[in-house]
Amino acid sequence: MQDPNLYNVLSLWQEVGQLNGQYFESTNWAAAYSFDSQWPNRIWLKPDTDLENLQPPDELSVPLRLVLWQNEVAEQNPQNWGWSEVFSLTAMSVDLNDMKAPKGKLRLQKLNSAEDNKTWSQLFEEAFAYRYSPNLVANTDRLLDYYLAFDGDQPIGTIAIYRDSQGEAGLYSMGVPARFRRQGFAQEILSGALNILKEEGHPKVYLQASEMGKPLYLQNGFQSDFEMIHYQKD
Repeated sequence: MQDPNLYNVLSLWQEVGQLNGQYFESTNWAAAYSFDSQWPNRIWLKPDTDLENLQPPDELSVPLRLVLWQNEVAEQNPQNWGWSEVFSLTAMSVDLNDMKAPKGKLRLQKLNSAEDNKTWSQLFEEAFAYRYSPNLVANTDRLLDYYLAFDGDQPIGTIAIYRDSQGEAGLYSMGVPARFRRQGFAQEILSGALNILKEEGHPKVYLQASEMGKPLYLQNGFQSDFEMIHYQKD
């Protein structure tokens, strides 16, 4: 049985590719990308497949990041096939049954207009330094619940919630631009999203954390499950 964290993120990439770009799948690998954004733009191997079998079609004209899970890296030796490590994310999860997330002053509001989509996209790009277009937001709002975080009337951050076909929930795109950081906003956004999912009855929540974000999640009871290593072609 596939790890629920892995199932959640791979399902999301697939569905996003199908709605806002292209999704390719063979017996050995799968790939998804968006036409006008830099996410997901990933390619990954199917179980029991070797990197030597990775032969994407010519239609994949955009650069894709190869993603390997921690236990695959030693087996695949990606450097031998011309792939260089770019960064790593930590797949994490938390049990919501005993969690008490404090409520803060921030307000999480679902997007409900084209202007909201534009604001969300701008804040995301400022926080993460890559493109996530308003068009991508609009085309995938049936998959993800997108939220803006407000401090009073000022939008200061982003987050999105994805619920997969197995009923598992994942947090994505939690970002606060540098000009709004060091005020505890990331903690309040996280608490707000966890409270939403706890009220819905989800027993666990999944996400993939950067090195910068990982300490916050650990402080909130998340555990590290495995590493997701991202590579680019030399």
